[in-house]
Amino acid sequence: MTEMRYGDLGLFRFDSPVMIMIGKIADFIVLNFLWVICCIPVVTIGAATAAKYTIAMRIVRNEGSGIIGPFFRAFKENFKQATIIWCMMLLAIIFCVIDWYYIREKGNDISHYYVAAVFVISVIVLCVCMSVFPFIARFKVTVREAMKAAFILTFLQFYKFVPIALLEVGTVIAAIWYSRWFPMVLLFGTCTAFYFNTLVCVKAFRKIEEKMEPQAASEETEDKIFHDASQEDRQESG
Repeated sequence: MTEMRYGDLGLFRFDSPVMIMIGKIADFIVLNFLWVICCIPVVTIGAATAAKYTIAMRIVRNEGSGIIGPFFRAFKENFKQATIIWCMMLLAIIFCVIDWYYIREKGNDISHYYVAAVFVISVIVLCVCMSVFPFIARFKVTVREAMKAAFILTFLQFYKFVPIALLEVGTVIAAIWYSRWFPMVLLFGTCTAFYFNTLVCVKAFRKIEEKMEPQAASEETEDKIFHDASQEDRQESG
C-alpha cells in the first residue's frame, strides 16, 4: 500500500487556492479585530477605517505582507485627513439617527414621504462612508476631492453598495437581537460585509488607475523632455 504524505494532498498545500483563501480570511479577521480595538475612542474611527482599507486592499491585490505594523503606519499617515472626514460623516449619521428617532416617536402620524426621504438619505450616507475611506486609503487627495469622489463612486456603484450596506445594518441588528452572541456575530458579520466592500472598491479603483497611468506617463515624458532641454541649454551657455 502506498503511503500518502501530507504534501501529496494538493488541497492542503500552502500555495493551493483553498489555503490561500483561508489565509486571507484569517487576515481579514485579524484586521477587523484591530479595527474594533482602534475604534474604541470613537474619534479614531475614521483613521482606523482608512487603515483597515489600506491593508485590506493590499491583501486583495496580493501587494506586500504583514498586518499589524502596516496597519498602524497607515493609521498614523491617514489620521488627520480621515478624522476630519469622520467628523463630517458623524454629523450626517447623527442627523439620520435623530430623524429615525423622530419617526419612531411619531409612529403612524408621520408622512410616508418623510420616511422614504430619510431612508434614501440614510442609505446614501452609509454608502458614502463605505466609499470615502477606501478612497483616501488608496489615493492622495484633499478632503474635498475625497468627498466628491465618494459621492460619484456611490452613484456609479450604488447597486453594489446597497446590499453590502444592508448586510452591515442587518449584522448590527442581529448582534443586538442575539446579545449572547454579540461579539461573534458583529465580528464575522462586519468582516463579511467589509470583504465584499473591499472587492467592489478594488475593482472600481483599478479602472481609475488604468486611466491615470497614461496621464502619468505623459507627464513623466514631458518632465524628461524639459529636463533634457534644460541640460542642453546649460551646456550651450557653458
